[in-house]
Amino acid sequence: MESHATESASVVSIRRSRACDFCAHPDSTTTYPCRDFSLTTAASVKSGEETLSSHGGVLHVDPDQVDRSRFPVVVYRGGWAACALCRVLIEASRIEDLTQRIIEEIRRQSPSTRLTLDDIRLMLLLFWEHRLKAAA
Repeated sequence: MESHATESASVVSIRRSRACDFCAHPDSTTTYPCRDFSLTTAASVKSGEETLSSHGGVLHVDPDQVDRSRFPVVVYRGGWAACALCRVLIEASRIEDLTQRIIEEIRRQSPSTRLTLDDIRLMLLLFWEHRLKAAA
């Protein structure tokens, strides 16, 4: 994923072709700047790290503070590309409709997927939590 250092805009238009990070549509039209984050267990946080925080029942830590050599970690870095339809759903905060779109597309492209609706919901809630907002 490409990285966006600026927090000056909530949406950055992109010109080159890139798949949608939400539904995997081959043509994205927009990138949402987002802080890096990871999914793992609390046990994976390197000892002595003081920046662990809790929000909404989820522990948050910088991905660089996770011991990836001993624990499974999923790391999300940089902006999230979105196709035109996913962008409409994101801008309208229609999380459940976006969840349904994503799971339908994933199951269409990979019928044997193990992803569940709850997996997608968690990913989207974390995206919303780490998404960079426009400067006021």
